[in-house]
Amino acid sequence: MNKKIRTNQLEQWNFILVAGADEAEAGQVDIRTRENKRMGKMRVDELHYYFQTLMPAKSGAFERFYADAWKVPEGASACGGSQPAASSEKVKLATNDASDPMAHMV
Repeated sequence: MNKKIRTNQLEQWNFILVAGADEAEAGQVDIRTRENKRMGKMRVDELHYYFQTLMPAKSGAFERFYADAWKVPEGASACGGSQPAASSEKVKLATNDASDPMAHMV
């Protein structure tokens, strides 16, 4: 296990989570930082909350950009073209076996 930890330290990951037998039994992980500082053991749900606190807050510009970026204009489909009118015709398969991978609708 020590070789795996050392290998990941050399790869410069921000955090290394170590789960040995003791940690697995306690439902925790041992956390080490890039600088090889041990943060101690923490439950996975607590660790998730900690990681959420490290994320920077979204800026107002970010929120405004993505609020407008995904709006679909009137009369356009999400794919970029205009959508055909819905048909009331019944759809039937070109084969009697619906599980056939080559089945297609006509």
